[in-house]
Formats: sequence, structure tokens, C-alpha cells
Amino acid sequence: MRPEKKEFERVPVGEFINGIIADVEYEKDHVFKFQGKEMPGMGVRLILNLNGLKDVKKTRWMKLTYSANSTVYKKYLQPLVDNISEYFDFDMDQLLGMKIKTIWADDEDPKYQSIQIILPQDKKVIYDPGFQSERVPVW
Repeated sequence: MRPEKKEFERVPVGEFINGIIADVEYEKDHVFKFQGKEMPGMGVRLILNLNGLKDVKKTRWMKLTYSANSTVYKKYLQPLVDNISEYFDFDMDQLLGMKIKTIWADDEDPKYQSIQIILPQDKKVIYDPGFQSERVPVW
């Protein structure tokens, strides 16, 4: 017996879709593949509840680093968090519950879609160096 094949709900492309950041997932030893090499490292991805969709949407796994060239920093933190700088001390859980607007696009592989733009619906999160998440990571 085989499991049912799940048809994933498609996000409309090229238009703003509002939602919230419902969760942040971490993986201590996520295996990233780059140019045929496997590199383990701390991974993070955002779980989004988007208006008008039944299924949650997840970003791809990203290396949890705040260098200026990292995807987490450039694509997510710069547009969502006020007054940040490279390698700052930020707890990603500070984004939980944030109202966002996103624009999605189809990837080269038609099974997948990805966020092109993510912005706050209202104001950016104010960086709070004293923020301490009460969640305990599950490794």
C-alpha cells in the first residue's frame, strides 16, 4: 500500500497575498547541498498562514546565519526587522505572529513555488536585543 499523493495548494503568483508568520522551525543538523557537497548546519524556515489558503506554506530551509549575503538576512530580516545590522543578535521567534504580505513565483520545477517578496503589513518588528523566546527547541 502507498500513501495518498497529496496535491499541494498553489499560491497565486505575482500578486500580494496577506498572512501571518505562524511558526519558525529550526533544525540543528540540517544537511544543505551546494555544488554537489553536503554541509550540515543550523537550519531555519518560516511557516506561513496565508489568507484564502487552507494549507500552511513553508519557506525553504535556510542556513541560520546573519551575514549580509545570507538569504535569511537579505530576503527576510532586512524587510521585516527595523534597525538591524550584519551579525546582530536576533531571535527569529520575535517574528512569530507578524502580519505579512508576500508575492510568490513558480520555481523552475513546476511542483514548487517560492516567496519573491515579503513585507510587513503594518510596521517592521522592532529589534529587541533583550527578547528571549520561551519556546524550547526540539532537536
